[in-house]
Amino acid sequence: MYIFRKAVLTNKNDILSIYKAVKEKGEMDGTSDWDEDYPNQEILREDLKNAQAYVLISEGKIIAAITMIEEDEPDIQSLSWVKAKACFLVRLCVSPEYQGKGIGEKVMRYISEYAKDKGFEATHHLAAKVNEAANRLYVRMGYRNLGLIHVYDTDFNAYEMLL
Repeated sequence: MYIFRKAVLTNKNDILSIYKAVKEKGEMDGTSDWDEDYPNQEILREDLKNAQAYVLISEGKIIAAITMIEEDEPDIQSLSWVKAKACFLVRLCVSPEYQGKGIGEKVMRYISEYAKDKGFEATHHLAAKVNEAANRLYVRMGYRNLGLIHVYDTDFNAYEMLL
């Protein structure tokens, strides 16, 4: 049984712990562009303050998190997105002990349904080129790959899903 909901301030330390574990795993296996500066406590504090952070809970434990920004990031507006009301999904992370079990897909399905219920017509995502798991997930789920973009000093594949 999974519970997907908005994160609250009391979830901050649990989410930061997942960020840290995901960063460490990504650093060890070379699959993440996350570093000591991103994501960080200040970013998460803003996500929580703006009610943009969401968590997936299993057996009372937060096992994944994602942020939904209700407007596109200015740095990526130059892509050939479909003309639609879109939100930008960022910072998807799954606790390492739950990776490879379909949790990322569950989170993406929950957040996409939530976005659709809020009136969005599309979701936009970036996946670091080195993050093979995220790229496989988006392709497997049928997201449209708009190609490579270089922002934030990293190469990303840009993805879009019409809801």
